[in-house]
Amino acid sequence: MFGQHLQSFTTPGYLDGRLYTNYGSMPTLTYGPRSLDIHAFDERVHIESVRNITKTAALFTAEWCGLEPLK
Repeated sequence: MFGQHLQSFTTPGYLDGRLYTNYGSMPTLTYGPRSLDIHAFDERVHIESVRNITKTAALFTAEWCGLEPLK
């Protein structure tokens, strides 16, 4: 959607999406903003990446719910 391939990486944290996929047969999307020092006292995010996440989550949800673009 944004002209780039998604990048995958491993983090030491635990994400609930794993449970939905493995035990609920539900597709999940774990996706976050570009950030620096995430969850630290001085964390910050790139605002444009928050906008892109919002668009991506909305399109994912619409597709999952079977919605189609207006004609």
